[in-house]
Amino acid sequence: MKRLFIIITLLLLLANTLYVFSHPVDKSNPIYINVKDFGAKGDGSTDDTEAIKNAAGKAYAESKVLYFPTGTYDISDSIKFGFDNSKTLTLQGGTNAVITTPEDYEGDIFVSNMEFNFYVKNLKFIHKGPKGQILNSHYLNAYNCIFEGNSTNKSTLVSFAGSNCKVQDCTFITKNENSYALEYVRRPEKISINDYIIDNTFAGVGKGLRIAASSMDGRPEGLKVNGCTFENSNSVQILVECILHLDISDNTFKNSTGTAIKVVPRDLGVHGLFITGNSIQAQEYCIEAQDNGLGTIHIADNYIHDSKIGVFMNKSFADVHVHNNYFKNISDTPVKLLNAFEIYVAENVIEDSGKSLHITGRKGNFVIENNIYSKKAIVDIENYKYKETLSNQVNIYVVLSIIFSIGIVVLIAVLVFLLKKKT
Repeated sequence: MKRLFIIITLLLLLANTLYVFSHPVDKSNPIYINVKDFGAKGDGSTDDTEAIKNAAGKAYAESKVLYFPTGTYDISDSIKFGFDNSKTLTLQGGTNAVITTPEDYEGDIFVSNMEFNFYVKNLKFIHKGPKGQILNSHYLNAYNCIFEGNSTNKSTLVSFAGSNCKVQDCTFITKNENSYALEYVRRPEKISINDYIIDNTFAGVGKGLRIAASSMDGRPEGLKVNGCTFENSNSVQILVECILHLDISDNTFKNSTGTAIKVVPRDLGVHGLFITGNSIQAQEYCIEAQDNGLGTIHIADNYIHDSKIGVFMNKSFADVHVHNNYFKNISDTPVKLLNAFEIYVAENVIEDSGKSLHITGRKGNFVIENNIYSKKAIVDIENYKYKETLSNQVNIYVVLSIIFSIGIVVLIAVLVFLLKKKT
């Protein structure tokens, strides 16, 4: 009986699998609006704008999925979706579905003012024109998409501003050095809170991610940038201008000709910045913070390597923590904090670097302790005496290596002695 039950279960699973594979997403599914049913060709040469607009209008009105089967769809005018919180709309592509523009097109491809429920899945976008974005959206949930610009277009590829948004498993390819791949910018009199940018790849010659606000009546809150790879080669990979609570964690940064993470506070400033668990490499600065308006920044548990300067701040005014980081092959200074006020610098390991710590400041709360490095530190703080101890200046890994080597030699000597004694 038990064997019969297992056989029936396996047959049901097999039947379900066969059904799924034999029923792909197509026009027969009532929740999908297939653009080819409205006359779109998807041959890469026909202008499919009107057909897609008509299909999009129906999908938006009925809260359905605007479906693009395999093909290349050329769009020469913006397709816009208005403000209506009762609607749900998804743009979804089949295998190798591509949306592109003519080379002379100077506008955005899709513009959405929907505050909720706008989704984009499994599509590749190529903007070939000299001006305009691929997606200009308030709310956005994008998954498994490719966004690609061109060398003449310095517009941002994708921008969004809503709450509870997510951009995941997408690839951004910038081809103009002045173009940002992605912008998260709070809009006037709107709320931007609790958003996610995770597991994406930023490539190309342009800039990466910009985080800001477009007015002084508020700032975005609670953004998490996690698991991404920033390999775009421009002078900045993440630019932080205005936000309350930003987590940048478990990402990989490499190839920047300037700075990996740059903080330049604007408007209401930056408060609550947590940079943790990242691997960070850049030509000039791994982490750079300039000017006023920065409060509560924690830089911890990062691997910071192969750069000119590791962490640099020229005005660190309130609650700055740099701890438990591993610095390696920093040609100039691993930690350089100037005009500091309240800092905690502890438990950092510095190896194979030109210098160690360079910290200057005025009266305030300072804790600088238990850092491991070999080059003499520069600490010039008003009414603060920094005492370097032997443990600060000796590389613990070298010491452990020496002890281990001595132990091996002693063990070999004992074994040889015992062998000789036995014979």
